Amino acid sequence: MTNVTTVKIGKMPGRLNEFALGANTTVAEALAIAELTVGEFEVKVDGNTVTDFNQTIAGANTILLTA
Repeated sequence: MTNVTTVKIGKMPGRLNEFALGANTTVAEALAIAELTVGEFEVKVDGNTVTDFNQTIAGANTILLTA
């Protein structure tokens, strides 16, 4: 895997876990790897609300599910 980045993924309130993912990984793929489902939660990547889960995580540091 080239261009690997470490991303913290989790649900708030709750726990964050670190994952080493490729820069071309999508938000949807990252959530699946973290075994999280969106449901009623809002998805934020580095504090910005995301609605297109097909966007890549390139440069992201955190992916949070918030109530």
